[in-house]
Amino acid sequence: MKRTSVFICILLAAIMLFSACGENTDSPEPTGLPPATAAPEEEYRITHYIRYWPEDADYDSCDYCCIIELPEFSKTYSAGSNMNKAVQSYIEELQRRVEDTYMSRSVAEPPYTEVSCEIIHAGSFTNIIFTESHCYEAQPYTHTYVLLFDERGNEVNLGDVIKSYHADTMVSELIYNYLTENGMARNGLNLTDCMAAADVNNGVSITESAFTVYVDEGALAPYEYGQLKLCFSLSELLPQELRGSFTLDEYLRSEAYISMLVTANMVRESNVADGVMTEYAATAFMGSYYINGDYVQEKGIISVPKTEFEELYRSIFNKDFPGIDTGACNIELKNDCYLIDASTKQYEFHLDITDAVSENGMLILTGDVIYGSFGYANTEYVCHASLVMRPSEASPFGYEFVDYALSF
Repeated sequence: MKRTSVFICILLAAIMLFSACGENTDSPEPTGLPPATAAPEEEYRITHYIRYWPEDADYDSCDYCCIIELPEFSKTYSAGSNMNKAVQSYIEELQRRVEDTYMSRSVAEPPYTEVSCEIIHAGSFTNIIFTESHCYEAQPYTHTYVLLFDERGNEVNLGDVIKSYHADTMVSELIYNYLTENGMARNGLNLTDCMAAADVNNGVSITESAFTVYVDEGALAPYEYGQLKLCFSLSELLPQELRGSFTLDEYLRSEAYISMLVTANMVRESNVADGVMTEYAATAFMGSYYINGDYVQEKGIISVPKTEFEELYRSIFNKDFPGIDTGACNIELKNDCYLIDASTKQYEFHLDITDAVSENGMLILTGDVIYGSFGYANTEYVCHASLVMRPSEASPFGYEFVDYALSF
């Protein structure tokens, strides 16, 4: 009877929470998060899912119970399909944790996990914040799991947001400094502990200007502090060596163009001298710009007026477009329009900048060329490179490329 009463209370509370979340987009934000905009209601609906172990049990006879609040995104929402798949993967991952860890440690009567969710938009990114309340050990605890998506519904992490291969290191340093300066650090805390506890993949939510790190209770601070929700400005993740040359927004805008330049020249290991690129690199650069941008496609083809295409190139390199090399990207000039095949395979190289120096009106960047996406393990160092840029009001990112040299 006692078990049934507990379950009814939990279920009623969950239903009330689901109703509130589905009807009110002004629901409270997680502690420490600055104001953000909730996702429009029509993009998703909130459902709930109850799972028993074993599956044919009920609450009175089960070994474990999960009560999960989850979003279901509309098929008319462009990113919805990808986001629904990621939510399903999270549910499967949670169920594996129950089966592999929680059930064997259960001492509570009855043992259960209850999950609530909150959806927050932050510019072009969307957070789904799952708050897990676990009651299976003698001491209940809370764990937060975050899914972060870009505007296309691709799952990303904090490294993708700030365009850095070192997000985990920088976040760990911020956490360590905060805890030690405020007398909250547990005895013997070091940076290695912070690296192990800070999850920049699924333990961070963002707004347009800040991020919050969720750390399980007892991991880095004494248990009496509970779960840590530490909020920092995103600008604190701009490396010191870049702060004299860029704000975070300026760096993020510039990095997109720098990445296209690096990628365009990497395949054939070419350099740039006084803004002059090979036809192959120039074609690859322009193809990447339009394919990765939000341009309308018709039957897989992006059509760009000749004047617009060539003026854009000239604004970035201060040189005329040298001509098409279809080995880099399938582009055709027809009826005064460049026709770009959007199915052309795209590679991803970035310049991991280690130094930035202003000299004679130029900005000189040096660093390492890395193959692969930010924030993921399967990246590879390729070579060293230097890049010279000149400020330009005509350029869409505020600079024009002057010189680029690879060093193997």
